[in-house]
Amino acid sequence: MPNIFTPNADYENDIFRPILKNCVVEELRIYNRWGQILHLSNLPQAFWDGRTQSNQNAPEATYYYVIVISDKEFSGYLQLIR
Repeated sequence: MPNIFTPNADYENDIFRPILKNCVVEELRIYNRWGQILHLSNLPQAFWDGRTQSNQNAPEATYYYVIVISDKEFSGYLQLIR
């Protein structure tokens, strides 16, 4: 799973997308360091572009992600660098 991404519109590493073979992501959640949810996606091609739910750029920081696949949760940290 990638753990750093740089949403700066250079078309390289601009989104965080779970890379899983033969699996369908049912949910992707992104949390800030205070446990507030910044992004929620229920789409099969779930990804995060570094924006909050209010469509503002999230600041450079470390974020916590949760990926749900077939009633199992996978989680970890990722670094957003602008």
